Amino acid sequence: MKGVRSRKFCYEIAVGGCIKKLELEWSDENAQVSFAGKSFQVNVGKISEDNFSLILNGYSYDVIVNSQPSSFQVFVNGMPFNVELYDPRKASLFASSEMGDSGPTVVSSSMPGKVIKLLVSKGETVKKGQGLIIIEAMKMQNELKSPKAGRINEINVVENQAVNNKDPLLIVE
Repeated sequence: MKGVRSRKFCYEIAVGGCIKKLELEWSDENAQVSFAGKSFQVNVGKISEDNFSLILNGYSYDVIVNSQPSSFQVFVNGMPFNVELYDPRKASLFASSEMGDSGPTVVSSSMPGKVIKLLVSKGETVKKGQGLIIIEAMKMQNELKSPKAGRINEINVVENQAVNNKDPLLIVE
Protein backbone atom coordinates (compact mmCIF):
# COMPACT_ATOMS: atom_id res chain seq x y z
CA MET A 1 0.00 0.00 0.00
CA LYS A 2 3.00 2.30 0.27
CA GLY A 3 3.15 5.16 -2.20
CA VAL A 4 -0.59 5.12 -2.85
CA ARG A 5 -2.36 8.48 -3.06
CA SER A 6 -5.24 9.15 -0.72
CA ARG A 7 -8.37 7.35 -1.94
CA LYS A 8 -11.91 7.70 -0.64
CA PHE A 9 -14.65 5.08 -0.69
CA CYS A 10 -18.21 5.22 0.56
CA TYR A 11 -20.40 2.12 0.89
CA GLU A 12 -23.69 1.11 2.36
CA ILE A 13 -23.35 -2.38 3.78
CA ALA A 14 -25.70 -4.86 5.41
CA VAL A 15 -24.32 -6.49 8.56
CA GLY A 16 -26.64 -8.70 10.56
CA GLY A 17 -29.62 -7.40 8.59
CA CYS A 18 -28.88 -3.74 9.42
CA ILE A 19 -27.80 -1.31 6.73
CA LYS A 20 -24.93 0.95 7.82
CA LYS A 21 -22.79 3.58 6.08
CA LEU A 22 -19.07 2.82 5.81
CA GLU A 23 -16.60 5.49 4.68
CA LEU A 24 -12.92 4.78 4.09
CA GLU A 25 -10.09 7.14 3.25
CA TRP A 26 -6.79 5.36 2.47
CA SER A 27 -3.36 6.92 2.44
CA ASP A 28 -0.32 4.62 2.41
CA GLU A 29 -0.73 2.32 5.44
CA ASN A 30 -3.27 4.47 7.25
CA ALA A 31 -7.02 4.57 6.91
CA GLN A 32 -9.61 6.88 8.36
CA VAL A 33 -12.74 4.78 8.88
CA SER A 34 -16.23 6.10 9.67
CA PHE A 35 -18.79 3.43 10.53
CA ALA A 36 -22.14 3.68 12.28
CA GLY A 37 -21.48 7.31 13.25
CA LYS A 38 -18.04 6.70 14.77
CA SER A 39 -14.62 7.57 13.28
CA PHE A 40 -11.41 5.59 13.73
CA GLN A 41 -7.80 6.00 12.65
CA VAL A 42 -6.48 2.56 11.61
CA ASN A 43 -2.97 1.44 10.69
CA VAL A 44 -3.25 -1.20 7.95
CA GLY A 45 -0.61 -3.73 6.96
CA LYS A 46 -1.35 -5.88 3.90
CA ILE A 47 -0.05 -9.42 4.50
CA SER A 48 -1.51 -10.96 1.33
CA GLU A 49 -4.26 -10.22 -1.19
CA ASP A 50 -7.00 -10.95 1.36
CA ASN A 51 -5.18 -10.89 4.72
CA PHE A 52 -4.56 -7.67 6.66
CA SER A 53 -3.08 -6.69 10.00
CA LEU A 54 -4.91 -3.76 11.60
CA ILE A 55 -3.91 -1.68 14.59
CA LEU A 56 -6.77 0.23 16.17
CA ASN A 57 -6.51 2.01 19.53
CA GLY A 58 -3.34 0.07 20.34
CA TYR A 59 -4.91 -3.33 19.66
CA SER A 60 -3.85 -5.62 16.82
CA TYR A 61 -6.43 -7.41 14.66
CA ASP A 62 -5.85 -10.10 12.04
CA VAL A 63 -8.43 -9.63 9.28
CA ILE A 64 -9.11 -12.06 6.46
CA VAL A 65 -11.58 -11.08 3.73
CA ASN A 66 -13.18 -13.86 1.70
CA SER A 67 -15.02 -12.21 -1.17
CA GLN A 68 -17.99 -13.94 -2.74
CA PRO A 69 -20.16 -12.78 -5.64
CA SER A 70 -22.37 -10.35 -3.68
CA SER A 71 -20.93 -10.45 -0.19
CA PHE A 72 -17.86 -10.89 1.96
CA GLN A 73 -17.09 -13.20 4.82
CA VAL A 74 -14.76 -11.22 7.06
CA PHE A 75 -12.81 -12.94 9.83
CA VAL A 76 -11.56 -10.65 12.60
CA ASN A 77 -9.17 -12.59 14.86
CA GLY A 78 -10.96 -15.74 13.68
CA MET A 79 -14.50 -14.51 14.36
CA PRO A 80 -16.61 -14.57 11.17
CA PHE A 81 -18.83 -11.71 10.01
CA ASN A 82 -20.99 -11.80 6.88
CA VAL A 83 -21.10 -8.45 5.08
CA GLU A 84 -23.16 -7.55 2.01
CA LEU A 85 -22.74 -4.46 -0.12
CA TYR A 86 -26.09 -2.72 -0.19
CA ASP A 87 -27.41 -1.57 -3.54
CA PRO A 88 -30.56 0.58 -3.27
CA ARG A 89 -31.59 -0.64 -6.72
CA LYS A 90 -31.90 -4.12 -5.20
CA ALA A 91 -33.61 -3.10 -1.95
CA SER A 92 -36.25 -5.80 -2.42
CA LEU A 93 -33.54 -8.42 -1.99
CA PHE A 94 -33.10 -7.27 1.60
CA ALA A 95 -36.84 -7.22 2.26
CA SER A 96 -37.24 -10.95 1.59
CA SER A 97 -34.73 -13.55 2.63
CA GLU A 98 -36.22 -15.85 0.01
CA MET A 99 -34.97 -13.73 -2.88
CA GLY A 100 -31.30 -13.91 -3.79
CA ASP A 101 -30.96 -17.32 -2.14
CA SER A 102 -31.90 -19.33 -5.21
CA GLY A 103 -29.43 -21.62 -6.93
CA PRO A 104 -26.39 -23.41 -5.54
CA THR A 105 -24.00 -21.53 -3.28
CA VAL A 106 -20.38 -22.62 -2.90
CA VAL A 107 -18.94 -22.39 0.60
CA SER A 108 -15.20 -21.80 0.23
CA SER A 109 -12.27 -21.82 2.59
CA SER A 110 -11.33 -18.30 3.66
CA MET A 111 -7.74 -19.28 4.49
CA PRO A 112 -5.33 -22.18 4.26
CA GLY A 113 -5.91 -24.71 7.01
CA LYS A 114 -7.13 -28.16 7.92
CA VAL A 115 -10.66 -29.56 8.03
CA ILE A 116 -11.21 -30.49 11.66
CA LYS A 117 -14.85 -31.59 11.51
CA LEU A 118 -17.69 -31.83 9.04
CA LEU A 119 -20.88 -30.83 10.85
CA VAL A 120 -23.22 -31.90 8.02
CA SER A 121 -23.54 -34.71 5.50
CA LYS A 122 -24.56 -34.81 1.84
CA GLY A 123 -28.31 -34.48 1.38
CA GLU A 124 -28.85 -32.93 4.82
CA THR A 125 -31.22 -29.96 5.10
CA VAL A 126 -29.62 -26.89 6.74
CA LYS A 127 -30.82 -23.55 8.07
CA LYS A 128 -29.24 -20.20 7.24
CA GLY A 129 -26.42 -19.59 9.74
CA GLN A 130 -26.12 -23.27 10.72
CA GLY A 131 -22.57 -24.53 11.24
CA LEU A 132 -21.30 -26.61 8.31
CA ILE A 133 -17.61 -27.27 8.79
CA ILE A 134 -14.80 -26.43 11.21
CA ILE A 135 -11.47 -25.33 9.73
CA GLU A 136 -8.33 -24.91 11.83
CA ALA A 137 -5.97 -22.17 10.69
CA MET A 138 -3.18 -20.51 12.63
CA LYS A 139 -4.06 -22.65 15.69
CA MET A 140 -7.61 -21.23 15.72
CA GLN A 141 -10.76 -23.15 14.87
CA ASN A 142 -13.27 -21.36 12.64
CA GLU A 143 -16.80 -22.59 12.06
CA LEU A 144 -18.09 -21.80 8.58
CA LYS A 145 -21.85 -21.26 8.54
CA SER A 146 -24.45 -21.81 5.87
CA PRO A 147 -25.07 -18.65 3.83
CA LYS A 148 -28.69 -19.73 3.26
CA ALA A 149 -31.30 -22.35 4.05
CA GLY A 150 -31.14 -25.33 1.74
CA ARG A 151 -29.73 -28.81 1.23
CA ILE A 152 -26.11 -29.96 1.16
CA ASN A 153 -25.67 -30.93 -2.49
CA GLU A 154 -21.94 -31.69 -2.52
CA ILE A 155 -19.08 -32.09 -0.03
CA ASN A 156 -15.61 -31.76 -1.58
CA VAL A 157 -13.45 -32.42 1.51
CA VAL A 158 -12.95 -34.96 4.29
CA GLU A 159 -11.91 -34.51 7.90
CA ASN A 160 -8.17 -33.92 8.44
CA GLN A 161 -7.73 -32.76 4.83
CA ALA A 162 -5.53 -29.73 4.19
CA VAL A 163 -7.27 -26.92 2.27
CA ASN A 164 -6.06 -23.79 0.53
CA ASN A 165 -7.54 -20.31 0.50
CA LYS A 166 -10.72 -20.17 -1.63
CA ASP A 167 -10.94 -23.97 -2.05
CA PRO A 168 -14.60 -24.96 -2.61
CA LEU A 169 -15.54 -27.01 0.45
CA LEU A 170 -19.21 -27.78 -0.11
CA ILE A 171 -22.31 -26.64 -1.98
CA VAL A 172 -25.61 -25.57 -0.42
CA GLU A 173 -28.53 -25.72 -2.87
